[in-house]
Amino acid sequence: MRIRSIVLIAVICILGSTKTKVAEVNLNKIIEDIDYKGLKTITKEQLPGINQLTIKQGKRVISEDLEKDIKKFYLLGYFSEINVQSTIKGAGQKIIFNFKENPVIKDIKITPNKKGPTLKNKIGMPLNINFVKKDKEKIEQWYKDKGVIFFNIEDISFNDHILTFSTRIGKVANIKIEGAKKVNKDILFRELKLKNGDVITQKKLEQARESLRALGYFKYVSVAKLQASGVPNQYVIIFNVQEKKSNRIELGIETDEEEFVGFVQNIYNHAFIESDRIATKIQIGNRDGIPSIKTYNLKYQQPWIANKKDIALSLEAWLNIKQEVLASQRLSTRPTIVQDERQGASIMLSFPFKKKKVIFDTKYKREKISPTSKSNFTSYTLSAFIQRLHFSNIGLNFNPKKGQYWQIAIENGGEIGSLNIGGLKYWRAETEWSKFWPLWGATLAVHVEVSIFESLETIDTLEVEQYVLGGGSTLRGYKDQSYPFVGSRKIQLNVEWRRDINKKWQWVTFVDTGKVMQSGWGFFNQDPYEVGVGLGIRYFTAAGPFRLDVGHSSKENSIHFSLGQLF
Repeated sequence: MRIRSIVLIAVICILGSTKTKVAEVNLNKIIEDIDYKGLKTITKEQLPGINQLTIKQGKRVISEDLEKDIKKFYLLGYFSEINVQSTIKGAGQKIIFNFKENPVIKDIKITPNKKGPTLKNKIGMPLNINFVKKDKEKIEQWYKDKGVIFFNIEDISFNDHILTFSTRIGKVANIKIEGAKKVNKDILFRELKLKNGDVITQKKLEQARESLRALGYFKYVSVAKLQASGVPNQYVIIFNVQEKKSNRIELGIETDEEEFVGFVQNIYNHAFIESDRIATKIQIGNRDGIPSIKTYNLKYQQPWIANKKDIALSLEAWLNIKQEVLASQRLSTRPTIVQDERQGASIMLSFPFKKKKVIFDTKYKREKISPTSKSNFTSYTLSAFIQRLHFSNIGLNFNPKKGQYWQIAIENGGEIGSLNIGGLKYWRAETEWSKFWPLWGATLAVHVEVSIFESLETIDTLEVEQYVLGGGSTLRGYKDQSYPFVGSRKIQLNVEWRRDINKKWQWVTFVDTGKVMQSGWGFFNQDPYEVGVGLGIRYFTAAGPFRLDVGHSSKENSIHFSLGQLF
């Protein structure tokens, strides 16, 4: 039976049969009692109480009042028929409402997708006409909240005690990437979570676009265009792309150790197999007022090993020339800055899980740290295995409004159990978590980091083997060059209130706090936490946001420039 047929029956009962039944009630006798009969599933507690009726005990029956009460019962939506009868009781009469409930619902179906919200109509209860409309609206809102682009309810029926909402929902017929000529389409499609036959949602379209952008092959990826396929409820998804040159040289500016540096980078895609990449990079900074080379870097990547297995391979070699401070001099009011050379290599495998939201990295690195001709300290080597598990559901978004990311990393150097791998003996554990909430037209962003470094040797290492707190990347309000706080344990909390001015500009209010320790586990002891507060401004570009923060601390005020959000 179609639902509109049931509605019609209810209307006829309300408008028509009520008056014919009122004629059987004695209008001259006093009402001594009122009772409800015929209820099977519905309880008396679910109906209006006797004292809520228009007709009253102790008074005569008024036909208009009785009609109002019958309508009131019908409007509950549970009944297909209501009869009223009168029996003699004492000197007066007893009014009895006889109810015939709608058929009991044995199953509820939303076809063909079989997914939906919890409805007001329930299995095991009589069909409620009023709830049908509300359930329809609830289903429509549920799919709208899920971001489903094409959805409508075509029909609602109730046959053989089964309430069915027949829907039409838009699905992917085909995906086209127009403008991609140099890259095998299979390589592109394997990265897309959106597949033929999937329900089309705004989130899936945005994720597909983001996946194409993340490959690094394209200068531009359009917003998805939808085109009718000729098959009902089936749509073709079209992305227009502009390819980058396979072999190209890039010039740019980035930040390194809170300093703006220039770089020259050569990228060569599809070097040995389709989809692999070789990148060489030279970083140029300012040393003693003279432009000098700071970094040489060579990196080789395969996003899928041999294009067969969804495991990423990364090989890297580097030579970095830095100016740093030995850890033993961190507390000195005038620490001696040494120039060191870091030469090393690494190999890493990345295993994706949960549609690449969760990734497990396993990495081996070996790095030799030596003084240059301008410095004098004992050389040492780092040889370590690093295990890292990280999650993100914000993608490449430079300005996330919601979502989170976290990571846990453990690094063992020198030895793992009884296996000696050479180099400095140490271990390191780091955990980091960031969360974003939309709140009052802005974004509340929170970042927490807890890190522990334990050296098993007495050699004097450079400060980077420990943790620094204070400066534009950790605790704003302290100058980066002053090396405010250093230790082998660190806890850090950053809270930002981010509000967009327009698509390009954003202002930020922030509070940073944290502390470091040389030993022990006194994260919650009585030692004070350092605090920095301030304001910032962001300007968003294709390469990321330029960041300017003005911070205040109990020690000093400072201005911080950088590229990219703090977290």
